[in-house]
Parts: sequence; C-alpha cells; structure tokens
Amino acid sequence: MQRLETIEHCVVVYDERMSRVEHELHPNSGSSLRDAVNRIETAVRPPDSGDQEGRLTPA
Repeated sequence: MQRLETIEHCVVVYDERMSRVEHELHPNSGSSLRDAVNRIETAVRPPDSGDQEGRLTPA
C-alpha cells in the first residue's frame, strides 16, 4: 500500500511540474518564456521579414 501511495504522490508532483512548464509555452501576461522569445524575435527581426501575424517567412 505504501508503494502505491508513493507512486500516486509522484504522479501529482510531476503533473504540477508539467503544468508549470506548459504554462511557460504559451503567451500570457508577459512573464512566460514564450513571451520572452517573442520579444527577442521582434527585437532582432529585420523590417519586412514577417507576414501580417509577425511570423517569419522563409528567405
């Protein structure tokens, strides 16, 4: 029984960790990793290099 409780605890811990990682992959209030990547892309992108949504287009 103890082994099952340990496994269930691990599943809960990993689920919480995955939720935090997943949260970083989507734009939110500006503090996510995705937001940081978007800011960097915008800062280093030459003018007229993206489509109307700001996505880079192949050269």
